[in-house]
Amino acid sequence: MIRKLTEHNRRAVLAYAAQEPCYNVFLTGDIENFGFETEFQEIWGDFGRGGLHAVLLRYYTNNVIYSKDCEFDVAGMMKQLPRTPGDWMLSGKENLVLPMAEALGLDDLKTQFLVELRSRDKLDPEDSCAGLEWACAEDFDEVMRLHREIKEFGRMVGSEGGIRKNVESGTGRTVSARVDGRLVSSASSAAESSNAAMVIGVCTHADYRNRGLATRCVSALCRALLSEGKFPCLFYDNPAAGRIYRRMGFRDAGRWAMASWKGEVQERESNVKGRRS
Repeated sequence: MIRKLTEHNRRAVLAYAAQEPCYNVFLTGDIENFGFETEFQEIWGDFGRGGLHAVLLRYYTNNVIYSKDCEFDVAGMMKQLPRTPGDWMLSGKENLVLPMAEALGLDDLKTQFLVELRSRDKLDPEDSCAGLEWACAEDFDEVMRLHREIKEFGRMVGSEGGIRKNVESGTGRTVSARVDGRLVSSASSAAESSNAAMVIGVCTHADYRNRGLATRCVSALCRALLSEGKFPCLFYDNPAAGRIYRRMGFRDAGRWAMASWKGEVQERESNVKGRRS
């Protein structure tokens, strides 16, 4: 049975998400930071024998689906997704999102590796990160200008202003590097919770690459998170980036997928199959 969750369900949902914390950085962080009774966030749960089988969270236009055993009422959960026109995103474990995206007729699909960091042993030394800056509100126009100059970022749904909101709400932070006064590299965190955080927006301007600037930014950010007991996680799809992250100590955690669409969802009813009646 699927029902909308309330504050009464907090302990059960967080305990369920804690079984796979790296997959649930966004889910856990958004619940801890914003709760169940906000205009921009809603949470549904699929309950059956033994308790929770799946959770769906809507945060503004982003929808995150999670199930540990992948046995849940898929069709029922899809009915909770937005039906109004606009830009929307569905993300979660690859083996959850792919069949749902197919059933919904979503063609804009991206899959990524998910990795996590548990130790600072392979990060750049602390003294090598001297001179980096922790961004404040006045810096974010520069940060977003840098992001728009990174061709690999492409079109990031809902990204404009998102990093600024993370800092203003206390759910993230940004560290950056300057060369001759110009902000040329940065790394940010998002969805910070009591035990994890997502590293996002890692980039260096094309004219300043191969100097180790992004590695220094990520190292400084991860050192700060680990010192607070928060394990950093991140996504990547670039093999070269993956090799760098592994040298820094990140290890594989799984596969992640994101599907986005614009306009109203048109379900392919014949493909919508619940895995549990």
